[in-house]
Formats: sequence, C-alpha cells, structure tokens
Amino acid sequence: MNRRRHPRISIHVPVVYRTLNADEEPLEPHPGVVIDVSPGGVLLRSSGAQPGEDVLISFADVEERTTEIRCKRVYFLQASNGVANSGLTFAGSKGDRHKFVTGIIRANFYRQKEELGGKTE
Repeated sequence: MNRRRHPRISIHVPVVYRTLNADEEPLEPHPGVVIDVSPGGVLLRSSGAQPGEDVLISFADVEERTTEIRCKRVYFLQASNGVANSGLTFAGSKGDRHKFVTGIIRANFYRQKEELGGKTE
C-alpha cells in the first residue's frame, strides 16, 4: 500500500542539479535524470557528486526555456555501481512547484513523442 501524500508519476527527464553553498549561490553543475515526480518533490538519479542539503534543479522545457526550482535533499542512496538516487522535496512556493511539475511532465511527454517519431497513442 502506497502511503505517500502525493502519488508519483514515472518520467525520464534530463536535468542539471547544483548544490547551493552557505551563501545560497549555486556550485558546479552536474547532470542527472528525474525518474519520478509528485507535487511534493522528485526522485533524482545521478552518477556524479552527491547533491548537498540545498539543491537547485533545472531542465529545458518544450520551448527550450530553463525551468528551475530549489529543493531540499531528504535522502541519498548510492549503489555499488556508482548510480545514486536522491529524494528531493520542493522548497519553492506553491506556484513555483506547480510550474515545475507541470513543465517537467510536459517535457517528458514531448520527449517520448519525439522518440516515437511524433506519434502518440
């Protein structure tokens, strides 16, 4: 039984994540993939550096605009092959969360559509 407050949606969207330092400035960017999303947060898969406590995640939306949101790391689990999953909860406003979630779901839909040669079923 799923006890989550918000259901998760499986997606696969390339993102860039950057840890924020003590002055809240973004550090070096690292590639990752968001593999699921909910109104409360995302599951980030990466093989780079462990995300810090405060993280900025960004992706290119379907209009090639950058969409980003600040997150807090809830957990980090790394497998022996170096691939890691990080649970991140959104720290932005309700409006920011809504914009990010709807944008990343749209980006996932159009990415899948392109892979199918423009066909949707």
